[in-house]
Amino acid sequence: MKFRGSRQLGRRGGPIRHHRRGFTLLEALVASVILGASVLAVISAMSTAQTLAFEGQKRVLGAMACNDLLIELSTLPYAELKSKQGLSEGVGAMTSLDGFAYPDSYWAVGRTLALTAHSVTDAKSGAVINGMKAVVSAVDEDITLCAVEAFFPEPAGGG
Repeated sequence: MKFRGSRQLGRRGGPIRHHRRGFTLLEALVASVILGASVLAVISAMSTAQTLAFEGQKRVLGAMACNDLLIELSTLPYAELKSKQGLSEGVGAMTSLDGFAYPDSYWAVGRTLALTAHSVTDAKSGAVINGMKAVVSAVDEDITLCAVEAFFPEPAGGG
């Protein structure tokens, strides 16, 4: 080997090149940052998906609770409908009209009932049908999950 100044020369007179093995500290740091950002993005996406799934489940349960109450109201005699005006069941405290508690899966849902006198006019015959409009709303602690309405016609005898 020959030396020229402070550099070591190879057989052909050029400098000897040392081949590095492994990663530099900077390369490892960049790889760690990229990996960390990727993991953070995946965790964030999973958390958002779980939240949306829970909200969807609450909305489905709310729709079922509204439908249940409307079905129960349809079994009552027309004269008893007014006695249910203003029915309000808090979140997690729902019961059927005959007093049976809802299953634990409804812990995040409550509901309210509003009844109003309402008339519907038949487009073909022009006949006016009097009755009650029921609006059932399912709620959680923050928002209204769904609202369903139905019309209950007054019986022909007026009662």
